[in-house]
Amino acid sequence: MLRTDIALNEYIDRSYQRRIESVAEVGLRDALRMILTRQYTSLADAIVSGELRSMGVRMGAKVTVRYSRHMNVRDFNAGNFVLVGSRHSVPWVELFEPGLNFQFERIGKEPRFGIRNKKPADGEAAVYGNAAAPSGSQESFATISLMPNLAHTGTVLMLSGVTMEATEAAGEFSMSNDFPQFLAKTFGASTAQNLPYFEILLKTAAISGAPHKVDVVAWRRLN
Repeated sequence: MLRTDIALNEYIDRSYQRRIESVAEVGLRDALRMILTRQYTSLADAIVSGELRSMGVRMGAKVTVRYSRHMNVRDFNAGNFVLVGSRHSVPWVELFEPGLNFQFERIGKEPRFGIRNKKPADGEAAVYGNAAAPSGSQESFATISLMPNLAHTGTVLMLSGVTMEATEAAGEFSMSNDFPQFLAKTFGASTAQNLPYFEILLKTAAISGAPHKVDVVAWRRLN
């Protein structure tokens, strides 16, 4: 709403609140103050979190859903995490972004966002952004990234979409029966133990706010 990036350090020490107090428009300032006191989330995040929790129960794992604002840096030194949302909704993604090739960024001067491809391979674009498809659906992009936690004692899976629908599509694909097959074919991983760290770029399509198609555009094996 402020049309500006908020860095992780501003999020941690709450210094971004000074930006809110400097907003001249009273109505907008009051709305932002209210948001600070609430625990809002998107429908896509709620759907993905619910499905992840159900999957965890079926697998006998303990899954806890936590609000981003209640986390701290030390939490990411131990355990396994799934971060649902882009850096603009989950600033903790910034901790792991330096090691990623596909990064969520503001594209151009307008308030538009997309995925920046830092080192395009042959046939890849440098930027991937939203577009209207001929079928009437809305095309967008998302990433699925698997990295170690800060102490390398667990893993962090990040599901980041340019839109809420794209994030939901990334979550659905990561929990589908097709995903293990894709990982085995692409990275030669027959078990979770020999699965490398990776990032995958997806093109998604949504109609009436619901994702209905996912295509893999590119991927990288991470060191």
